[in-house]
Amino acid sequence: MVRITPKLRRIPTVFRFPRMNVRAEKKQFDHHVDPFSRVPEEILSCIFENLDNLSTIQQFSLTCRRFRMVAKSRRAIACWAMNRFGKRFVLYYCILSMSQRCDGPFIQQLLNMGALIPRCLLQAMLMIYGKAATSANMLPKGGSLFVDVAQQVPFSGYAMLMYAGMQHYSHIQNKEINGDLSSFLASTCHERKELIDNHAFIPAPILAPISLRSLLRYAYTDRHHYMIIAPIFEFDPSARRCLWDAVLSLLLDVAFASTPSQDLLAQLNSLDWVITPKSLAGVLLNTSDQDLFIAAFASFFAKYPVSYCTADKVENLVRLLFRHVHPSFNVSEALRHLLSVLRIELRNSVAQVLKQRDRSINVTS
Repeated sequence: MVRITPKLRRIPTVFRFPRMNVRAEKKQFDHHVDPFSRVPEEILSCIFENLDNLSTIQQFSLTCRRFRMVAKSRRAIACWAMNRFGKRFVLYYCILSMSQRCDGPFIQQLLNMGALIPRCLLQAMLMIYGKAATSANMLPKGGSLFVDVAQQVPFSGYAMLMYAGMQHYSHIQNKEINGDLSSFLASTCHERKELIDNHAFIPAPILAPISLRSLLRYAYTDRHHYMIIAPIFEFDPSARRCLWDAVLSLLLDVAFASTPSQDLLAQLNSLDWVITPKSLAGVLLNTSDQDLFIAAFASFFAKYPVSYCTADKVENLVRLLFRHVHPSFNVSEALRHLLSVLRIELRNSVAQVLKQRDRSINVTS
């Protein structure tokens, strides 16, 4: 047995270390850890999939490195787009808003999630992909967002889209530039229902100038099927602009009618759900609803002779606009922006209605 002498007892004191308070050290360490680093990946993905729009996604990706990794994930982007726009519109929205991301694997990811392939989208891709928009009837570059961005889709994405479309539809091509959209507008209610139910129809892409006026009648004759395709007007600026043209055309017809027919009155009443007060800020791509309305109103009267739209007819149209159309923006403010670009006779008529409206508002207040 080793005998411990007083000298040996003093040796351990030389190697003695300060005791660590484990709980205090752990608490101090936890204080400096980013709380989001503890959030499971699944929870972050769920948060990401419920963001509002692409602007919010951009802000999300700038939060930290971990959030950026989620935002760059192909699956997360596909889930967000599917959750936000639904299986009928997701392919078209992704091509409009993130065309360079739409490669073969991304398109396949969307298809695996149940995305529908609108036949009219396939027709438009066949018409313009890899080609210059040289047709005299086609909208010029800058006139259609789809014409501008479709060329940026990677070839693998185009090939995957066309292959899946060929597998699903026995016949794709249509002689009309606007494909199934032209057929839809000229069809009966039964044929329109067939296009919506069996060909995933959406009223887009719009490649050439076209009137959506008959769509306003369809909105009240078959409101259920109209509401299925209506979300396209929430994010596609070309479709939204054509919708404003159709609304102005309807208002002009009513302004010219001494006694509007029941059909015209029903179309006027349908404007409550065709043009809703719902804000499209952040959803409508590359523009605002007010800018589209201003552009549509400024160019609408250019196709009519100067003497065709008399002052009383224009004033009637503007009054009908205030009475039946309630968008998210201020119509009075939009019309004031227009005063500087309208023809002199139109400017005076619009200014007269605005003056009367301001006077009536002041009297009631």
